[in-house]
Amino acid sequence: MAMQVFDLEFDPPVDPDEVTVPESPEHRRVVELIAVVAGLYLPNTVVCHRNMNWYPLDQGNAVAPDVMTLPAGTVVRPQRSYRQHATSPLPGVVVEVPSASDSFGGFREKLYRYQELGVPAYVVTADGPFAVLRLGPEERYEAAWAGKAIAELGGIIIDSDADGVFITTPDGRIVRRAEDLTLDALRRAEQSAADAAQAHLRVAELEMRLRALGDEV
Repeated sequence: MAMQVFDLEFDPPVDPDEVTVPESPEHRRVVELIAVVAGLYLPNTVVCHRNMNWYPLDQGNAVAPDVMTLPAGTVVRPQRSYRQHATSPLPGVVVEVPSASDSFGGFREKLYRYQELGVPAYVVTADGPFAVLRLGPEERYEAAWAGKAIAELGGIIIDSDADGVFITTPDGRIVRRAEDLTLDALRRAEQSAADAAQAHLRVAELEMRLRALGDEV
């Protein structure tokens, strides 16, 4: 009897570092806003990463928090993944902004895993009813955190009004778009450059006057 040969095709294993998850415009805006603003107010010893795949020590699947902080100098694979080893640090905090495609059960499992790993997690719902929740490693239930300073993110406050999610910075500024903060920083830099140029002109003018006085004497 002739042996029957089946031509089976197998999909290659998926590398999480090569996967791009679709984002809604509001989800992308809120994640970018949190990452950019927190990055500006965190100390120099901490780096804020967006959509970084994290391979924890528990040997489970990689997780990809929307925002995650790591100590400066932590070795990561070009902007995409952090493979934790026995001597490497835990993330300082993770932030998740759920999408409509996230299943409730799967999302809960992810939060509990962060808790077991010992990392505080914040959940910000941008699509749908707004909320900010915090689940710490030793906490039994999530705590409502809208309007409260988030110490692990440099003291920023995440809140919402009729115009959507916004952030209040530790110095009291309201930021609604990451681009606004960038433009403001550019304006400040331009103003500083203009002020420096004016100061240089004043110094040059004073030097000329002093020389003139010296010539008269």
